Amino acid sequence: MILSWPSMGLAAPFLNYRIAAVHAHDPQCFTQGLQLRDGLVYQSSGLYGRSYLRVWDLATGRALRETPLDRRLFAEGLALVGNEIVLLTWREEMALRFDMRTLAPRGSFAYRNQGWGLAFDGQRLIQSDGSEFLVLRHPETFVPLGQLQVTDQGQPVRLLNELEWIPPGPKAGVLAGMLLANVWLAERIAVIDPANGQVQGWLDLSPLTAEAGGGKHDAVANGIAYDSSTGRLLVTGKLWAFLYELELR
Repeated sequence: MILSWPSMGLAAPFLNYRIAAVHAHDPQCFTQGLQLRDGLVYQSSGLYGRSYLRVWDLATGRALRETPLDRRLFAEGLALVGNEIVLLTWREEMALRFDMRTLAPRGSFAYRNQGWGLAFDGQRLIQSDGSEFLVLRHPETFVPLGQLQVTDQGQPVRLLNELEWIPPGPKAGVLAGMLLANVWLAERIAVIDPANGQVQGWLDLSPLTAEAGGGKHDAVANGIAYDSSTGRLLVTGKLWAFLYELELR
């Protein structure tokens, strides 16, 4: 199936994509962060008293490891940095570090403001806080290095949520070097040039939300991962029944 839509009043163009594969997804998972490495999905689920970090096998759907968070913490986005997972919290101003293989805790970073989404571009961590600004951080200290405003033809794009950086590679295509961001409540993904913060294009996920979200109010699109072996995007949402592999056309 190839999906494309009109511009919906946005300046940057919408990009066409094909649904290449569909996987079952835990419909109780309140997805906040999503990463893929070597066939394993690293996923965080939010809400106070219910937050956890889980690792599962994409091919089989089998959960391999899971660790709950303190009931006082609300899990948000995550990034893989070396052999560690860095996991944001919403209002607690704390980023948690875990061993990627065992999920054993390795300490934490303190930061100011809210934590929403997190990505790693190989040199810097990139954090969203629900505004139009992204904070650039040192991966070893979490110290702020600068910020980037995201705009579409000069207009600020607010409510930036989950993030994913696409490394250059033979299968990355037009997404190579781009930063992808879910926009909360908008059911679309912004394709952002991290050199200047300008939106280069959009992916409309509203048909997927209608299919996977089951009509639940909180079942919004959230969660982007990239498979460099196939060039596909993995997308899902909060309380979604499915995770999709997308190929851009």
